[in-house]
Amino acid sequence: MSSSLLLGTFEFLDTEVPAELRLGGDQTLAVHRFIGGGKSVQPMCRDDKAPSWSGIFRGSDASTRAQYIDGLRVAGNELLLTWDAFSYNVVIKNFEFSIQQINHIPFSITLEVVKNNTSPVTVDPGYSIDDLLNDDMNTVASLSDEIAEPSITESISKLQAIKNSISSFAKSANSVIQSIVQPIEAAQKAVEQVQAQVENTLMNITTLGGVLPNNPISTQVSKGITQANAMVQAPKLALMNAALGRMKSNVSIQSSGVKQITVAGTNLYRVASKEYGDPSAWTTIANANGLTDPMITGVMKLNIPALPDGTGGILNG
Repeated sequence: MSSSLLLGTFEFLDTEVPAELRLGGDQTLAVHRFIGGGKSVQPMCRDDKAPSWSGIFRGSDASTRAQYIDGLRVAGNELLLTWDAFSYNVVIKNFEFSIQQINHIPFSITLEVVKNNTSPVTVDPGYSIDDLLNDDMNTVASLSDEIAEPSITESISKLQAIKNSISSFAKSANSVIQSIVQPIEAAQKAVEQVQAQVENTLMNITTLGGVLPNNPISTQVSKGITQANAMVQAPKLALMNAALGRMKSNVSIQSSGVKQITVAGTNLYRVASKEYGDPSAWTTIANANGLTDPMITGVMKLNIPALPDGTGGILNG
């Protein structure tokens, strides 16, 4: 590993550090399957993978180091795990060590993630918040036309009007960005209400195309049409709700505040590469700090916007 691996104040060294540390995890999903093959998939919450690795304590203090980590396990306190750009609040779930020699102690450790503190990377480099919101807005508007539910159509129209009134989310004040949150939430509520009606229709299917005793043929036909329409609408409503969720998430990230870092003797290309994974995003940082020269001399505090503005390395005006 290229950077220090720290658990609390304890630094793992040499053979204690793994060749790789597998991170990531699952997304807990609520999956609803409908007659006819339709499916609605709703994300519930993240479930981060428990980091685990094996290593060897070596040297005259090997036993002391092993006992220290075991003491952390027994205490059960929440600890900070850091490596490179990754940071987690964790609790030691399992720690085992084998005393083969007093100066050679193999061990394995597994951590339970309490919180992921790592700054999210939410866009491809060069893909701005405005591009993301435009794409999702176009998806939502198209689906709204297809679904043709009055409550949804009205809420999406209001959302689109406010969205179009903001020329650039990347360059707007936080108060302007926040103005779109309520319309997004209103649209989500309208979609969820129709989703509930559709799910109720599908859950109460007793027959599709068949005839029940003592029910007029016209009633059966009407029920069949309603059920068929519900099957068509369900996946579209799920896609719309997902797009609205992405819009709200991206707006929240953009308005979550600009973080501040202190740098010295570097340049904005290097800073942008570290913060966004894209050196051409240096103009985002330049614009946020009133700079025109990418070179930095001396010590300077820099404001780092949550997302790049998509200018592709071209500094405006």
